[in-house]
Amino acid sequence: MTPFTLSQDDRCLKTSEAAEYLGLSQKTLQMYRYDGIGPAFVRFGKTVRYRLSDIKAWRDSRLCNPGKKEN
Repeated sequence: MTPFTLSQDDRCLKTSEAAEYLGLSQKTLQMYRYDGIGPAFVRFGKTVRYRLSDIKAWRDSRLCNPGKKEN
């Protein structure tokens, strides 16, 4: 049997780990989740986990270009 290994981006992080990675408080990340504006997450019963790839995609989607004026 071949052992199953996850890629680094498929790792699942706890809320505390995801918040630390993003530089946010856990409370802020929880509020983002509640409001539906945070990164995608996986729910296993009451347990919430964030895939590293989803955290990176959400972070990158919020990238602002400092040379471009916002409307």
